[in-house]
Formats: sequence, structure tokens, C-alpha cells
Amino acid sequence: MTVQQIIINCGFMLLQRLVNSFGEVLTASYTVACRLECYMLVPINALGSTMATYAGQNYGANEIQRIKKGNMQSILMGLIIAIIIGGLCFVFAQNLVELFGLSGQSATYSLSHVRLVCFDILLYALYQPLVGLYQGIGKGTISMFMFGIELAGRIIFAYLLSGVIGPACVWWGEPFAFIVVIIYAFTYYKLGRWQKKETTFIVKNI
Repeated sequence: MTVQQIIINCGFMLLQRLVNSFGEVLTASYTVACRLECYMLVPINALGSTMATYAGQNYGANEIQRIKKGNMQSILMGLIIAIIIGGLCFVFAQNLVELFGLSGQSATYSLSHVRLVCFDILLYALYQPLVGLYQGIGKGTISMFMFGIELAGRIIFAYLLSGVIGPACVWWGEPFAFIVVIIYAFTYYKLGRWQKKETTFIVKNI
């Protein structure tokens, strides 16, 4: 978890550098949009944390089928929550942005960002339970790698798109990054390697 936080902080520093290069107008809008996004993702993150505990308990009891069932149920619940939250935030996006006192071009940027996030959270809901699953069964390296892919994807796609769509690259890089993470997360899940327990050998000196 510590390494994961280091990766996240370093990644967002690089992304913030790109945001700052477009000036104060985008910086202000980006800050507001990110704050709103964090609020929108809270319920789905809670599902991921719950899945970590659930998977850990059942992995210890060798109940692999229950883990699979729980994972699919978590994804379904996450999608339902994402549709409700995304729908409400899309409709009231203008009001949410105005709560932070933005106006002019900053408000326009923030509104576009938030409305895209309303769709992005559907992608986020697809893989977040798997993050919890891998953490719960002791495969934290996989979860960390997923976060690394997500951040790297955001940064790479944002920088690649910056010369094409301008400031909008900051929020359009996110869905592409999420898609890459989903492909990796479900590929690893379908391969079934996560089901194998690591054997620890204890040697006693007599």
C-alpha cells in the first residue's frame, strides 16, 4: 500500500505539470473536477475495500467459487451505483461546478471534465472489485501494478492527446487508461493464476 501511494503521488505530479502548462484557467477547473470525481468514486472504492476482506476470508477457507461469485456481485452493484451517481451528476453537473464558484472558461472545462467522469466511473466499477480481490488474497503486487498501469495510461494518453485536443487531453486520457487496466485485470483473472496459493516451507533446525 505504501508503494502504491508513492506511485500515485508521483504520477499525479507529472499529470499536474501538464495541467499547469495550460495556465491557471485549466488548473482551477482540474482541481474542482478531481475533487468532485473523488466524491463520486467513494461508494465504488468502498466496494473494493469490502471485497478485499471478503476475498481474504474465503481464500483462507479455500472457497474460490464464493470469491468468484462475490466478485461478480460486487461488479454488478458497482455498475448500478455508477449508473445512479453518474446519471445524477451528469444532470446536475452545472450546479455542482457552480458550488465551487467557477465561472467562464474554467467552469466550461470543469463541466466537460465532470460529465466525462460520469461515464468513466462505469469503467472504474468494472475493475475496482478486482483490486480489492487481489489485495485480499495476498496478491498486492498485482493491485499495485494495476494502479501503475492506470496512472501511466493517464499520463501517456494525456501527453499524446495534448497536441491534438488541447486542454481536453487531461480528462480524455482517463477512459483510455481505464480500458487498459480492465483488459489487464480481467486477463489475469481469467487465467486463474490468482487461485494458486503460495507454499511456504519452514525448516526447523534440530
